[in-house]
Amino acid sequence: MYNSPLHHTLYTEHPKELVDGLLNCFSNAVSEFRQENWKYFGSEIAQFIEFARRIIDSRILHEIATINSPLPKFNENWLKKLEQSDKTHDESYRIIIPRVLFSMNTIRNKRGTVHVNSISPNKIDSSLQLSNMKWVLAELIRLASDTSSEQAEELIDSIIEKESVLLWEIDNKTRVLDSNLSYRDKILLLLYKHNTLQLDKLFKFTEYKNKSRFRKMVESMHNQRLLELSEDDFCTISPSGIQCVEKLYWASQRKE
Repeated sequence: MYNSPLHHTLYTEHPKELVDGLLNCFSNAVSEFRQENWKYFGSEIAQFIEFARRIIDSRILHEIATINSPLPKFNENWLKKLEQSDKTHDESYRIIIPRVLFSMNTIRNKRGTVHVNSISPNKIDSSLQLSNMKWVLAELIRLASDTSSEQAEELIDSIIEKESVLLWEIDNKTRVLDSNLSYRDKILLLLYKHNTLQLDKLFKFTEYKNKSRFRKMVESMHNQRLLELSEDDFCTISPSGIQCVEKLYWASQRKE
């Protein structure tokens, strides 16, 4: 069992394994979105939809919707079955959430998340999917009966808050917008975005003044296992480095 307020609130209404799966997909999807990993983001969205559907089936149709149980076909018949179910259930459970999920599934299946067109819709599609995912999760929190209105509003605000813009793309360069960050944090942010960068490019992106000192800083981060510096001077962020960036991100959100 997890200990976050989101988990505890949803545990009061829905099966724990489905809540855990839903929130794990949400967390992973947000992380992939920030890194612009559209393929992996799309995979997390698909799993989020499945967990949300199981939660709806369990809540409205009283069907045992375990993780390994087959799901009914995602079509108009399923939507009508929910809409015509017990009218004592909130319309959001019976009608609105299912249709939002249906829309998300349509985008996922009909557009996909890997395109080769000259103008790719990946970011636009993913932005819409992220907003829909946040709305679904916020709505499930709102409907949780064992939550005070003040608690619910706080949790919902934490879900729907906008993505913090920490990086700026311009003229084939990536700039860190927060000038107060340490160079160590700037390096990790840039690698979080690109995963791997050549040392020279990383040096130019940070606008550090002394190249030999910059190398020593990167070597120190390599020794701390925050990144991997290869023999041919390519830097790749490590899982520990990713954790540092995500802590930094949430710290910046709390300041806003």
